[in-house]
Amino acid sequence: MYTQFVFGWNQANIGPFLSLVALSRFVVLLGVVPRECPAGIELTPVVVSRLKPYYVESETTPLVPKRSSALDMTVLRASVAFEAVGLFLLAINGRGSQVQFLIGSLVSAIGSAHMPTAYSLGVNLVEPSEAAQLFGGLGILQSVATKAISPSAFGLVFEHTVKWYAPFTFAVAALLAVGAATMFSLVRIPTRRQPVEI
Repeated sequence: MYTQFVFGWNQANIGPFLSLVALSRFVVLLGVVPRECPAGIELTPVVVSRLKPYYVESETTPLVPKRSSALDMTVLRASVAFEAVGLFLLAINGRGSQVQFLIGSLVSAIGSAHMPTAYSLGVNLVEPSEAAQLFGGLGILQSVATKAISPSAFGLVFEHTVKWYAPFTFAVAALLAVGAATMFSLVRIPTRRQPVEI
């Protein structure tokens, strides 16, 4: 609705834009979200010391990747922060600059790693027998939020604010993202439970 109202975009314009945002999310999820030690890195003592929080040593293999709750939390916080910054760029776009809209959307897309990272973090923090319940609960919450609550709430906000400030919807979303980032900054990972080795 926003792009049609502010920029006058039609399906021919919206299609390539959505494809670019989807490509950005694809690159982030498959290329940026840390999973293992990048190939080709020389394991000098300095590199090993920096990787140790995210890797476990064994007798047969010096460095074996493990899931690190601390790493997941770092990625989660960074993702939410990127999303907040992107939404803020969209929120201050009162003049309707298409370039600023595109940049804000792409920066916000970098934050798309927050959901898979949250799932990974959740697996580390619960017993294996509780993982199915956790995923079920998170799936229901995500479905209700993205398919019912968010479209209705943001559609209502857009309807009532579009006449005096069209990007106000993004300002509301940015405030919610800042609130989430603040909450995540207060979370402390328990040290008594070891990360699950993979």
